[in-house]
Amino acid sequence: MDAKDMLGIIAALIPVSATGLFGYWQFLNQRRSIQYSENIKSLYSATKEEVLASIANLVTFKKSPQMRRITQDVLINRLYTELDYNVCNAIGSQLVSMIERNNPQELNYIIQRLIEINYNYFLQTYGIGQRAADLKDILSKVEKDYAEQLKHKDDETKVTGLAADIKKRVTEKWNEYNTVKDLNDYRLMWHKQVIADTIGMILSSATTRQFHNISVNFVANDFNYCTFRNIAIKNCSVRKSAFSQALLQQVKLDNVYINDA
Repeated sequence: MDAKDMLGIIAALIPVSATGLFGYWQFLNQRRSIQYSENIKSLYSATKEEVLASIANLVTFKKSPQMRRITQDVLINRLYTELDYNVCNAIGSQLVSMIERNNPQELNYIIQRLIEINYNYFLQTYGIGQRAADLKDILSKVEKDYAEQLKHKDDETKVTGLAADIKKRVTEKWNEYNTVKDLNDYRLMWHKQVIADTIGMILSSATTRQFHNISVNFVANDFNYCTFRNIAIKNCSVRKSAFSQALLQQVKLDNVYINDA
């Protein structure tokens, strides 16, 4: 077989090989997409062990910049409804481990997203509190209407069932009021605290792993009763945020701007 025949055979095999490689890569991408979808479903499982396993497995997708950013956003969004500190710590640790050491913008993006979540709960405090007050006023009026109906035993409204209808309304409004009051008095505070503690943990973890050029911009954030330990921040801006009850240990701030006006 001369060189000309050999080149002919190679030329004929190239399209076949290319098609095979394309099919193989397509198979890998499809399999990877299925694994990713299954991981995301487990991330919102009612079983804590499945959630923690999902968080651990998501690190395998960090090599692709696109998948890494999507995964970071998914993990951050998962924190919106989480109150379990073990899950929050696992997510925080995973977020930091997914960041490339030479890409501080990713770290600052994650920190800023969490600060915005904390701010979002800060904004909800007034709105939910006002809603609870409105429901209390409505409840007071409905209870008065029901009490007035009970005073007239032989009234036509008693016969037509209006008194029973008002009683049902009282029960419904009480349930709604208690739900909103619980959210306002406890759950918003819990979520603010958990997110704030997670931010502190991520800042500490990033500092320990020697991430540099960390920048944070606190605006109307609540960090009372939080602990910030072993943290180095290059640029820090604080506007109308609460730190009065926070515990700061070994915190280094190179450039600080504070405006409480």
